[in-house]
Amino acid sequence: MKSIKWQLLLVVVVIIITAFVGDILDRYTKIEHPIGIPAFFGTAIAFVLAFRTNQAYDRWWEARKIWGSIVNNSRSWFRMVLTLIKANSDKDKLICEKLIKRQVAWNYILSRRLRDNDSLDGIERYFEDSEFIQIRNSINPNQTILLMQSQDIRALTINHQIEDLHHIQLEDCLRSFEDSMAKAERIKNTHFPVLYDHLISVSIYLFASLLAFAIVDSSHVFEVIFSTIISGLFLTIEFVGTELQDPFEDKPSDTPMTAISNSIQRSAYQLLKLPLEPEETAQFDFYLK
Repeated sequence: MKSIKWQLLLVVVVIIITAFVGDILDRYTKIEHPIGIPAFFGTAIAFVLAFRTNQAYDRWWEARKIWGSIVNNSRSWFRMVLTLIKANSDKDKLICEKLIKRQVAWNYILSRRLRDNDSLDGIERYFEDSEFIQIRNSINPNQTILLMQSQDIRALTINHQIEDLHHIQLEDCLRSFEDSMAKAERIKNTHFPVLYDHLISVSIYLFASLLAFAIVDSSHVFEVIFSTIISGLFLTIEFVGTELQDPFEDKPSDTPMTAISNSIQRSAYQLLKLPLEPEETAQFDFYLK
């Protein structure tokens, strides 16, 4: 409610002004106050808000499904790297470890990029120095990491450490990461029209005025309270839609990408039998980041 308090205050002001004007008009004219007009208008607003909230929820749920897919594919990647690659020496085992750590870093980098944060802060621990320099100088670090993974997989296939069929399976997994990244970027870069939000807000203020005018013959206290409650409900629904429509903006309602990335890192390091790296803070007062 804190985020809509000023809108709610404006609604109260509109209702009070309407009540005052309605009293003046009643003294000098005999204007009727049909309740059907605000009822019809309120029904129209309810339909528009329902459509908007549904679209916003679809975006929020799609974002969550995208990251659910990233979790599943990351775990599949870890398993395939450890079982399909013929690691006959310590050097080969280090290559497998490198392939897994890169994917852990890929998740963190994507989550930060989607939130417009510094995507490479503290990420260098997952890479060799030359690799990190290449990633730092790239426009899209996630795409660069996937290219590194693909190049190493191809080299292992040439060295007969990966069978051709397994090479295809690993490439399919990399392609799934590209698909997930593209879907997330589409949601991030496609915004609801601003005019649509303004239209709904103006419509709610107009509805509050019409409703207050329709019940102007009632007690002023009842008029203000009743009109404020109904209009406040519409404002709250609009606020919920606004929060859900952008699931990558570092808000409490966001997809918990940091918590998901931490979970993936724990899975990876458990499989590698390595001590856990420091995790990013994901638990806040009442939500996961």
